[in-house]
Amino acid sequence: RFTPASNFASNSTFTARLSTGVHNAAGRALGNAQVWGFTTGSLVGNGSLVVSSTTPADGSAGVPTNQAVSASFRTQMDAATITASTSLRSSSLR
Repeated sequence: RFTPASNFASNSTFTARLSTGVHNAAGRALGNAQVWGFTTGSLVGNGSLVVSSTTPADGSAGVPTNQAVSASFRTQMDAATITASTSLRSSSLR
């Protein structure tokens, strides 16, 4: 997890990169470099509630059939509202 020392600039585009020099605790290197981007808004953290990340990422392909699905938020959430308001559907079953 990378936590910047200060807030990002408002309304700005950023690119994040992880090189194959990244290793896990056992010494195994990241198979492929990863690059992703995002654009900041004008609000600081406690503005509107947003999902900060999802697993698997939106548009992922080749996701393992045993992959855990999760969404992360920047603020603490009421778990009861998430359980009651969450669904997962297969697009092949529509």
